[in-house]
Amino acid sequence: MKVTGEGYRKFIDDYPAVLCEPLELFYCCRRGMCSLNDELLQDLLFSFGWREANWGAWLSALAPRASYVPHLRSRAESLPHGKEVMSLALAACGEPLAEEIEVQHSLLQDIVTMLNKLPTVKFPMRRTPSLLEETAFNAEVESLRRCYRETGLSQAKEQLGKGLLYYYGMSHTAWLKVGAPEASSRDRD
Repeated sequence: MKVTGEGYRKFIDDYPAVLCEPLELFYCCRRGMCSLNDELLQDLLFSFGWREANWGAWLSALAPRASYVPHLRSRAESLPHGKEVMSLALAACGEPLAEEIEVQHSLLQDIVTMLNKLPTVKFPMRRTPSLLEETAFNAEVESLRRCYRETGLSQAKEQLGKGLLYYYGMSHTAWLKVGAPEASSRDRD
């Protein structure tokens, strides 16, 4: 990343007017840095596999906060394919720097400096359903099944356009087009 950033540095300064394909990882990292918070980090570390956990650790290394340390520590033990990135993240968030990652830590600082030249990116993200919403969603699924069996496809399709089934069934693009509403603000017919 450092070599790519140095090679295409002039395009970093021109973002977002000029996009450069070799810098796509930079743009992706910047969006992730601007979106990262404790909730997203917990989702990345604990809700998916090792790849997402590594991505969460990487983002927390790029945009560190002291509040990330307990989450990172908790996941570090069970992340065999991410020891180095986890160590980098912990060091970036204020933990002591391990001697074996001093070179990587220096490279990380150079990358962060380049990334911070990119503007802050607002990238709304939909929250995962709460336990209450998950229960309501499952009830809607059962209601949809019943509707399909009893009244047929056209009625079931109509029901799909309402409530949490509709809300969580929307693509991210469609969700943004309707104003990125919260699930609780949706009309639940």
